[in-house]
Amino acid sequence: MTGRAGGLLALAVVEVLAGVGLRNEALCARGRAEAQFRLREDSRQELRVVQVLLADICSPQAVAWRLEQRRRDAELQPEL
Repeated sequence: MTGRAGGLLALAVVEVLAGVGLRNEALCARGRAEAQFRLREDSRQELRVVQVLLADICSPQAVAWRLEQRRRDAELQPEL
C-alpha cells in the first residue's frame, strides 16, 4: 500500500507541476498576444497620423501656398 500511495503522490505532484507549467505558458502566450496587439494598434495610429500629414502637405491649398512662397522668394533674391 505504501508503494501505491507513493506512486499516486508522485503522479499528483507531476500533474500539478504540469498544470502549473501549462498555465504559465498560457499566461506567457496571452502576454505576447497582447504585446503584439498593442504594437499593431500603435502602428495603425502612426499610419493614420502620417496619412493626415501627407494629405495636409499635398492639399491644393498647401501646394499653392508653397508655390507662392517660392515665387516671392525668387522675387526677393537678387540676380547674381
